[in-house]
Amino acid sequence: MEEKATYSVNAKSPKKEELTDINVEILRGGGMVMRSTWICMTKDLGVHNNAFGGIVLSHVDEIAAFFAAEICDTPFMVTRSLSSEFLIPMKVGNVIKTYCGIESIGNTSITVLIEMRKYNLRSEAEVVCVRAKAVFVRIDEDGSAIPISGDIKSKYDSRVKK
Repeated sequence: MEEKATYSVNAKSPKKEELTDINVEILRGGGMVMRSTWICMTKDLGVHNNAFGGIVLSHVDEIAAFFAAEICDTPFMVTRSLSSEFLIPMKVGNVIKTYCGIESIGNTSITVLIEMRKYNLRSEAEVVCVRAKAVFVRIDEDGSAIPISGDIKSKYDSRVKK
């Protein structure tokens, strides 16, 4: 007799803290966590039928900024610099997964590593299309740089600039 998968609406799901702890361990070890999935569509193409670089960079900046704000526990971050390397083109229908990691944390800034990977739905293989690095500065409501808390630094102590 074939078993059927059953799903219960009332099934107990993992606690947020448990999921977060897994991501923290991955980030402490220098790994990257998946932050977004995007499908390249016709409206995203440039003149050579590849994803237009400006659209790709807007995705990179937005995803990385939210990631940095979450890590630094603040709603206010500003991009200081963003460098990118386009490795292979993205085409219509490509499923693109975006991953973020922490390179370093300074007194008022965090350096985030970003990879956009083409995901093959059949084989589940991923190929890196874009690598980027962004530096974000933690700011207050007036736009002045403010320190990243000691709690954040101790949480990610292996990533903190010494």
